[in-house]
Amino acid sequence: MKKLRAKGKRYTSIVKVAIAILANLFCKRSVFRDMVVGIQSIRQLIEKRRQKRQIMPLESTLIKLSEKGYQLNDLQRNFLKAYDGIEIGFNSPRAQGYREKLVINASKVAGTVLRYMVEEYEEHTEKKLLIVGEIPEEDMSIYISEDGFFYGCNGDILIDFGDSFERFVYIIINGVEMKLEILD
Repeated sequence: MKKLRAKGKRYTSIVKVAIAILANLFCKRSVFRDMVVGIQSIRQLIEKRRQKRQIMPLESTLIKLSEKGYQLNDLQRNFLKAYDGIEIGFNSPRAQGYREKLVINASKVAGTVLRYMVEEYEEHTEKKLLIVGEIPEEDMSIYISEDGFFYGCNGDILIDFGDSFERFVYIIINGVEMKLEILD
């Protein structure tokens, strides 16, 4: 009986280590258990906002983006179809008492960042980027790459948020620290 308990503890330890490693790989800090719960809440929040959003006419958005020099692929077009018009308000994770807002509105933000800056971001990431939104309180523009990765940019600073919209929203709402990339 003692041998079984000892083996059970050993396996439990191995599982805990594996979860910690996965958590570290997943979001660069060990919050896997909280993140799983958090991601479920984020999915529900996003779905509620999708239902309440003002649906943007996709064709006029595509025309405006084209006029600004953006070329879209199907993945980016599908993202806009699903999420354009969403606004998510949240308490600032860094400044208590302040509210922030994530706005996904590609036609509104397309003219807010000069094209040469976007080209610098594209050169750095080696990917074509499409501006899709902003967090005005952070002066951060939000992009989705041609392969579905999300980036936040502010001047010469670039943050890679990964390839999941839910993960991106989780990170900004919870203030998860991410690696900042400084453009040359």
